[in-house]
Amino acid sequence: MKTLKNASRIWMFNLTALAVLTVSNQVKSQVTIGSDEVAVPLSLLQIKENGNAVGANAEKGIAFPRVELADLSQLKIGTVAEITDADEKKRHTGLVVYNVTTRETEHRLCPGLHEWTGAQWRPLIPYPEFEPQKTLVPGGGKTSLVLLDPANPSDPNYPIWAQIGKNPADYTLGLLGEFTDPRDNEKYHYTRFYVGAQKQSKTYEIKTNCSCDKNGSVWVTTGTTEENEYLFDEGIWMNENIRATAIDPNRDKSGESVASSLTLTGGSSGITSGDLNYPYSYGTPQYGKGTNRGLLYTWGAATNGKAIINGLGPNVTENEGGLNEKEQIQGICPAGWHLPSDKEWTDLQNGIIFKASLFSSEADYPTGTPFGYDDTGHITNPPVGKAMSSGGTSKLPENGGFYDPMAYMLLKTIPEPGAPDDQSFFWTSSATTSTPDGNTTLYRAWIRNITIGSISRIVSIATKKKTGGGPSLYPETFYLFSARCKKNN
Repeated sequence: MKTLKNASRIWMFNLTALAVLTVSNQVKSQVTIGSDEVAVPLSLLQIKENGNAVGANAEKGIAFPRVELADLSQLKIGTVAEITDADEKKRHTGLVVYNVTTRETEHRLCPGLHEWTGAQWRPLIPYPEFEPQKTLVPGGGKTSLVLLDPANPSDPNYPIWAQIGKNPADYTLGLLGEFTDPRDNEKYHYTRFYVGAQKQSKTYEIKTNCSCDKNGSVWVTTGTTEENEYLFDEGIWMNENIRATAIDPNRDKSGESVASSLTLTGGSSGITSGDLNYPYSYGTPQYGKGTNRGLLYTWGAATNGKAIINGLGPNVTENEGGLNEKEQIQGICPAGWHLPSDKEWTDLQNGIIFKASLFSSEADYPTGTPFGYDDTGHITNPPVGKAMSSGGTSKLPENGGFYDPMAYMLLKTIPEPGAPDDQSFFWTSSATTSTPDGNTTLYRAWIRNITIGSISRIVSIATKKKTGGGPSLYPETFYLFSARCKKNN
């Protein structure tokens, strides 16, 4: 009897062991859920509702776990601690979840299925892709203009020609020809006084559309990028002062408004309306538009009303002198030309004295750029004032000289006492401002004062805008100065 019981126990043990082994073997092999058929050869797990071998075999899908991912770069789900161990991250390769988090920022997260690659989460359906926006940030660093000598292959700067893709043979210095202003058929000689290249660094703001919707618009600033480029300057200027009596209706800048008319200044006190007048010579007006002395203009007329405050002077919030030059201003100049900036006047001074023998009887100044963009005061050496002026050594306009005719200036129609013929004043397109006492804002414009013996970079007499008060008696726009035009590059 005892032998039978023992045999029964042995039989039951063997049966249990066989069942366990059988189940264990089934778990480790291919499995089909929803049917007792064998899974297809390369499938570990097959899910179906019926035995169809081809075509639809279910009417339901798989609901993957819905989780909150923290970041595409982190193996972290919900409030569970992030897994940072490298080996453990690799062991999770192939993990698939459905992310429910929406974060439309630089580190974007969008709802959908994501697979862990071993290093990051990869959306199984890629996020929408958009072209980034690149916007130029105002300003940007500029370097000094490097003067190039097209006739001298041994010039240390000669390799720059190849860098900027220009053929020096196409940019000979000297007289180029004669320009006819379509406004009034007045003729002006023009000369290439210099050729130069200036390296400019430009900063661009990069914005990325971080929307999870392909039709969405969620632009986020994601950084900046720096780009360098050479700015090429042909250095072509008119050889005579501009003498137009009307603003050119053809504007280089689209949408720019035009002053309806320019009128002669008038009145006995000098504090009256008006935009331009003729130069005086010792109190005698030099009438006749044909003279190369040109006309004298207010700031508003010379710049076509650039940022005028109360009709009196430039309304700016920063210094536009030197390398801080802003947008190009056509002003009183014809289409295709512009009123030169303070920086461009400095480039002209350096260009003329660099090759002074081409434009005057002065000797060349081989060091290239003796004038700095921030220099002020009267500069007598090198003698660029003589090389540029009619009373000095400048060649005539028709021979390629700058030939400043020394038109001096006017306070409206009142000539300064004596009104000498030995100096002149030129508007630039560059303005500036200062508040010397913390209460009085001085609105100014950079100008050039040329004499036979010197040239000066100075600021004009200022408009005073006092707290609670009006402008001073003699604001800068009541002065009339000469203007020259520079050809657009």
